[in-house]
Amino acid sequence: MRKTLLALAAATASMTIAGAAFTDELSIMASGGAWQDAQRKAWFEPFSKETGAKILEQEYLGDLGKVKAMVETGNVPIDLVTVETATVLQGCDAGILERLDYSKIGPRDKFIEGSALDCGVGLDAYGDILAYDPTVLKEAPTSVLDLFDTTKFPGKRAMRKFPAQNLEWAL
Repeated sequence: MRKTLLALAAATASMTIAGAAFTDELSIMASGGAWQDAQRKAWFEPFSKETGAKILEQEYLGDLGKVKAMVETGNVPIDLVTVETATVLQGCDAGILERLDYSKIGPRDKFIEGSALDCGVGLDAYGDILAYDPTVLKEAPTSVLDLFDTTKFPGKRAMRKFPAQNLEWAL
């Protein structure tokens, strides 16, 4: 029975480990929605076709407590979980996530700088944008600070449901 989880994200790395460690099926907990749909088409389905391994998918919404509870009870029905970098670091420090054996994956220096972590591998690089509706606002917001200026820029805001980034922006 698994006592920890692998937090992997890079397609190449996760598929290499998966092929070596899990032959019949691989259970992946990912973030759901359109992103998981894209992962399925780009990674899960090609991997399954190439190896014959069945991919079992679950949805993960960023709650490390859920992962911790699985580990503590010894009931870990998943092999891989895709999480934010901060969650990988936190889960690794707490002993919730399994440390990776890079001798089985590949040299750390072959990954994008900073992405080969002790308990996970970076999946993607992304950027954030500040967007607005020019039919509603006549003056364009120019920085994240404008997002929090409800006097100068009244109206609704849309932000990620993941609080860490929102708190970083607020600070």
